[in-house]
Amino acid sequence: MVTESNITVLIIDDDHLACQSISDYLAACGFVPLRAENGRKGLEIFRQEHPDVILVDLCMPEVDGLEVLSAVTQASPEIPVIMISGTGVLQDAIETLRSGAWDYIPKPIADMAVLKHAVCKAIEKAELLRENRRYRENLEEEIGTRTSELEARTEELEIANERLRKEIADHRHTSAQLRQAQKMEAIGTLASGIAHDFNNILFPIFGYAQMILTDLPEGENRNSLENILKAARRAKDLVRQILTFTRQTEREQKHLLIQPILKEALKLLRATLPATIEICADISETCVPILADPTQIHQVMMNLCTNAYHAMREKGGRLGVTLEGVELDPDDAKRYLDICPGPYFRLTVSDTGHGMTDEVMERVFDPYFTTKTIGEGTGLGLSVVRGIVKTHNGHVTVCSEPGKGTTFHVYLPLAATEKVSPIPEASVSSMGTERILLVDDEEEIVRMEKQMLERLGYHVTSRTVSTEVLEMFREDPLRFDLVITDVTMPVMTGLDLSKELIRIRPDIPIILCTGFIDPGTEEKAKAAGIREYVMKPLLRNEISSLIRRVLDKA
Repeated sequence: MVTESNITVLIIDDDHLACQSISDYLAACGFVPLRAENGRKGLEIFRQEHPDVILVDLCMPEVDGLEVLSAVTQASPEIPVIMISGTGVLQDAIETLRSGAWDYIPKPIADMAVLKHAVCKAIEKAELLRENRRYRENLEEEIGTRTSELEARTEELEIANERLRKEIADHRHTSAQLRQAQKMEAIGTLASGIAHDFNNILFPIFGYAQMILTDLPEGENRNSLENILKAARRAKDLVRQILTFTRQTEREQKHLLIQPILKEALKLLRATLPATIEICADISETCVPILADPTQIHQVMMNLCTNAYHAMREKGGRLGVTLEGVELDPDDAKRYLDICPGPYFRLTVSDTGHGMTDEVMERVFDPYFTTKTIGEGTGLGLSVVRGIVKTHNGHVTVCSEPGKGTTFHVYLPLAATEKVSPIPEASVSSMGTERILLVDDEEEIVRMEKQMLERLGYHVTSRTVSTEVLEMFREDPLRFDLVITDVTMPVMTGLDLSKELIRIRPDIPIILCTGFIDPGTEEKAKAAGIREYVMKPLLRNEISSLIRRVLDKA
């Protein structure tokens, strides 16, 4: 509601009497009138006082009403301008309203109440417009605030979604690795049993063939026996490969530098690969050792490079080999199973061959899986690589795309100490005269091994039942200088038998033989005081050197 006492009205008219009468009337109505005798003076007062309403005459010299209207509209469009005119021409009224006037009042003003009504109406309209503008500004501010909040929330949701997508991808990756680990564990359990039985079959073959070979002169029969031994060695190596990818082979790991091993393998590769394949090597010279088996590291290198060669042999290409130090933080390490954060060597072997599909990559480490034609491979190469790397507490990954080559990354943890142990030389066969107690539930193995040891000069007592051995040992604990026993036997295992023998006579040297290496059993054997834990089958020179080493330390 309009309160006249606080409203200023600027009256611009060159007619002094008209200006005075309008001023007096508005003052009597409670308005605060301001007067100007021409347009120029009126604009000066407008800029100084900022009146609430302006009444302006249309026809004035120098600066007329339309010019005043234009100036006020540009400067302060929210101030109502009411045009007063005595021309009586309708076109003037139309042009005035089109130019922005809020109202048009013709002269002479017969009823001053019309003037008051026009002023009050303009004030109310101006107030309504101001309220609408304030509401619109507040609304725009609120919309801006809500928009900013919504954008911030959207960004938070996008970050959360990205984190969720990463967690899902990590979960799928971990699940795939877990399925692979479970599959390999199942295969390993099966392979362990097969290896035990197969090694028991190979042991007599090796033993008898070597003994006969020793007795035979040069000739055709000797050559045949050598071929038998050669085939048996291939069978032995095959069993070792099967146990390698299941992580159940002997662990003869030493602190060593792997750079010389890799360089030696590269030297061999350069001599054997065709000229169509370029070898690009970048081996870090950082002298930091790892805990590793040198033979197995050499095998990893050769298997990966051979795999790369097969991918490029038709069209040639580039074989890349790099070795560099990397640091795996917890986020990096958690993407892999059975690997801890810390410093690692990363061995990278890449090729520019035909690459692999996702389906092939999922099975690339499976034993006996191969894309080669029949007769070109056993399908064990990459399985052996994986088994060796896992045995060394490392991890191997593969990245490939059809037509764009393949890259393998092998992560090997650095050793906690920088002391490098020398690689022991092969033992020399030797003989002896000590008394040996031989225990194995396989009668054929006992007969062969007894005969072999007696040829080496030892006095051998053999048994196939572990409980009988225990009773015999209790009767005379000092009768024997050494005990050789199998691990897997009915009624009482070789490990349990060894513990009882050591309890009766703590200083008795014992060699525990097995068809496959079980890290848990090996640790228990060492903790029980058993001198050696070895894998069958053993060649004559191996078993003679082993016996001599144990007896000489006793």
